[in-house]
Amino acid sequence: MCAAAASTSPSRILQHDDNKERERQAARIVELLGSSPERTVLVGDLNATPETPEIGILTGALDDVWPRAGSGDGFTYDALNPHARIDFHLASRDLRPLTAQVVTADPEASDHLPVVSDLEMPVRRHRR
Repeated sequence: MCAAAASTSPSRILQHDDNKERERQAARIVELLGSSPERTVLVGDLNATPETPEIGILTGALDDVWPRAGSGDGFTYDALNPHARIDFHLASRDLRPLTAQVVTADPEASDHLPVVSDLEMPVRRHRR
């Protein structure tokens, strides 16, 4: 089975300190994905919280996995004192989120805590 995956780190697709620029970048990502992406996952440090316009642009095309499969606040930043959810797993709507969790085992490994998720991909039957 094939799926498209993209990570925003380490280069960070969404700019870290300019929300208008992040909105433009998010719109460009959606433009590149097309109107109905399939088998697509976008993951990474998006430098924005779930209620911001730039995340709203992205979730217009992709589902935020955390509310569907995670529990708790999902805070990932900063690792030593998590107080914000700015690291995301966004999936096309044909994928079904099964689990999502923030890994807290080694908070000194990075300034962000990692997010891990399991997604189910539907089987496509070949026509004969």
